[in-house]
Amino acid sequence: MKFILIQFIAIAAALVSVDAIIPSYIRTCSRNDKHMSACVKSSVENLRPILITGIPELDVPPIDPLHLDELELNLGRGINAKGVNLKLKGGKNFRIEDVQVDVKADTYSFVVSIPEIIAEGNYTIDATIASIPLKGHGPLLLVAKSIVGRGQLHGKKAFKGGQTLYWFPEMSLEVKIADYDIKLMDLFKGNKALGEVTNNLLNEEKPEVILSIAPAIEKALINRILPTANKICTIATFDELFPE
Repeated sequence: MKFILIQFIAIAAALVSVDAIIPSYIRTCSRNDKHMSACVKSSVENLRPILITGIPELDVPPIDPLHLDELELNLGRGINAKGVNLKLKGGKNFRIEDVQVDVKADTYSFVVSIPEIIAEGNYTIDATIASIPLKGHGPLLLVAKSIVGRGQLHGKKAFKGGQTLYWFPEMSLEVKIADYDIKLMDLFKGNKALGEVTNNLLNEEKPEVILSIAPAIEKALINRILPTANKICTIATFDELFPE
């Protein structure tokens, strides 16, 4: 749900190159720039239209919509469900609140906010509510509001063939969701009354649900975005990515 929360910094490795193999639409920044963090932030803002549609030549998928194959959902009261084939909309409205780049320490810290993310897809569920078995599948609609992601990418260098290569072995991310609304449709084989009661219960457990959803989203995004960052790093050496 905060699918863009890392993709901006994931492309930071490409933002500071002067080599011709780097696409011309990527604004560069020098590693000696005293205002490098501001430069990287400006570069990402400049890339907004391209991030929305994706960058095929770098194998970077679109951020809006973003597709997730599945997402584990702990919906409170012992109700476990799974969202599948999810399409996440709203990422194009991201705001970069802060970027801090430390090239010497190989760390890239960021804060990104998104006003609203709408997730549409399907769900599967196998649970019991008030002694009533609840098992089935159907359409899912999840609207998350006021999302803030704080994360950090950690870079690493390796010397090979007289060149310095660069990649990101790890990434951390913490996601905060202020509020949400969720609706599971076609519950109880379309029984409208039971479906409404169940959906009301799900939306009454918001603090617990948010705590369970956030880590699942963080994991899904890291598994999706970290490989993208490393693909970008393969296009040039460290000195090309971070010129003097």
